[in-house]
Amino acid sequence: MVYNTDKFSHTRPNAGVTIAPFIYKEGEVKVLLYKRAKDAAVYQDVFCLPNRFFDITEFDTMEDAAHYALKEKTNVSISRSLVQFHAFSGKYIDPTRITTINLGFYSILRESEVSECSEDQPFETVWMKVEDALKLNLAFNHNEVLEMAYKKLKYAAEYTTSPIHFLDEKFTINELRELTEFLIDQKLDNSRYRSRIQSSGILIECEGEKVKKGSFRPSQLYTYNEKYTGCFYPKSVTSAR
Repeated sequence: MVYNTDKFSHTRPNAGVTIAPFIYKEGEVKVLLYKRAKDAAVYQDVFCLPNRFFDITEFDTMEDAAHYALKEKTNVSISRSLVQFHAFSGKYIDPTRITTINLGFYSILRESEVSECSEDQPFETVWMKVEDALKLNLAFNHNEVLEMAYKKLKYAAEYTTSPIHFLDEKFTINELRELTEFLIDQKLDNSRYRSRIQSSGILIECEGEKVKKGSFRPSQLYTYNEKYTGCFYPKSVTSAR
């Protein structure tokens, strides 16, 4: 049977994607926002997360659309997979136009992956502390999207290796521990954390490479083991208290 798609154009909801791009910079997790155009159909000159409608003639998957939206609205590209964390739906998302099903994604970016904003970008963009961004009246339901994305990001830090992807390719165990502590808002026992992560197989030691900070002795550098398929800690890293 061949369906007449025009028949459902006004009775089926539209589909879209919204992405919360996160970076760890200057000791804070920040999110990338862009400002909508002054002549946009709705929410003119208002900050929001990178987003767009899903067009089946342009994209094979919703993740393809999300990658495109991130590049289109902010000029940022990421080769790693995005994390899909929730499906939002309802007339409240875009109340003046159409009922929408909106898939929420978040991405983790390294500071080294992101270049400075150029003047020829199509939209004004800004990296903003998540807490400050949530104080704004973002377009559409993006306060809701950002709040949930940040909660999911912090929760994932308790039972996955996701914080590693914020760091440079080579990093110290202390840098990873301090970042994890920030995300889960809890102090970890330094020696137990170090022992567990060194025995887990997650990290590969960069032989002969160390970094010295301040008056402390040089710290060993590590890189992420891309072949690691295990689960870091049976319950969560908070068990290292």
